[in-house]
Amino acid sequence: ARSSGARGARVLVVEADRLAAAALASLLRSDGHEVVVESTARAAVRQVVRYRPDVIVVDADLPAGDGLDLVERLLIVPTIAEHDVVVLAGTDPDVAEACRAMGVDHLLTGPVDPSELRSTVACVADTIPARHVVPGKVAAMEMLRELGAISPE
Repeated sequence: ARSSGARGARVLVVEADRLAAAALASLLRSDGHEVVVESTARAAVRQVVRYRPDVIVVDADLPAGDGLDLVERLLIVPTIAEHDVVVLAGTDPDVAEACRAMGVDHLLTGPVDPSELRSTVACVADTIPARHVVPGKVAAMEMLRELGAISPE
């Protein structure tokens, strides 16, 4: 896991409402995360490839039903684990149920609670080194040492 002094995560926020997006980005930046904001599913998909975020925060209520479609697409990308996606489901129980059915690990319902969002993103960020384990024990151990996840022998 990351130490508390480590650089924050690279976070992609996908939110169509400009004020909400700015508020989310500001909140996450105040925790030391590097944040990129996109307002459409199409732009978000491009950023996933270009920016390679550690955490993706998606408003499931994007226009034209694109939020749920985006979540579904993200969950089938091999380099994105289920725990990397944080979904803001709002108050619609059908949206929350659809996200659960897709296997979303981090689902925030109701109005966005800033402390809940911050702690969820921090929790996801703390698991980042675990995904960098590569096949081959020697290579995996070396990478974990470089990331500071384990101490040198």
